[in-house]
Amino acid sequence: QLLGVSLADVPGAEEESLALLAGAEAEGAHIEDLPCMRGMLYMRLQRPDDAERQFHECLAVRPDFPPAHLGLGILADDRGDDAGAIEHLEAYRDQEGDQPGVLIRLGVSYLRTGHEEEGLAALGRIVELDPTFGPRDGSEPGEAHLLEMASFFLGTVRAHEDAIWVGERLLDLEPDNAIYNNNLAMAYADADENPKRAWKLAERANELDPDNPGHMDTLGWTLIRMEKYEEADAVLRRTLELAEAAGRDDLSEVYYHVGILKQRQGQEEEAAEWFGRALENPPTPWLEAEIHRLLGDTETP
Repeated sequence: QLLGVSLADVPGAEEESLALLAGAEAEGAHIEDLPCMRGMLYMRLQRPDDAERQFHECLAVRPDFPPAHLGLGILADDRGDDAGAIEHLEAYRDQEGDQPGVLIRLGVSYLRTGHEEEGLAALGRIVELDPTFGPRDGSEPGEAHLLEMASFFLGTVRAHEDAIWVGERLLDLEPDNAIYNNNLAMAYADADENPKRAWKLAERANELDPDNPGHMDTLGWTLIRMEKYEEADAVLRRTLELAEAAGRDDLSEVYYHVGILKQRQGQEEEAAEWFGRALENPPTPWLEAEIHRLLGDTETP
């Protein structure tokens, strides 16, 4: 029991913790807040059904347990249940106060259900908490600024459906904004959804802002999703040339895309080399985990 509880806070030890806790429970140990603990472990293991079941068991005996409300709010948001997301995220907010990540998910859920005032107010609260999130000129943040802020966060946490929804709304506001076209193209490509639209958006972003390595990388990624590998190879080579000329060194995502391309072309050794370069950059936590998974795949006979 002691070892299982201790390992519950150790990243990467979730499975071991669950096994030890199950063993302790089978031996008759009383483990306080066990469903709550299991729910958090299942969340980290990306087992949403198990996490949701455990969190509901947790709240049945501990209705004041904030992480359970947060977990259920995130799970509801991830499956498109905006009403459920609002219910649980507001409960978490009541208990723990305002936090940017929660406010963004909450704000977008309100907007998606037609509650404009509540949605924009939730997003605006982030700027009130930390003015560095506001416009650089010190002006009051308008709808576009608040949605841009949300779009960046949603892309970072891989909340693809919300990122696409926000991106489409931004594009409605400014159809000829290169950044909006690029970010929406990336959201579609990351989600591996509607590749033709992603490609057209990326093409438009590059028309509006030529020779931008970030936009060029997005175009290459959409071409991979379209399975146009020769075109993608040329575009990603150009991306690296532009990035080098601009002195860019934040290239983990570009290296990852090249690695995916090489893997799709059956060039496993080259793919592993590019993935290795991406790991040295360093990548975001999600990208790092994904690359390690892919490297494991390439090493499997």
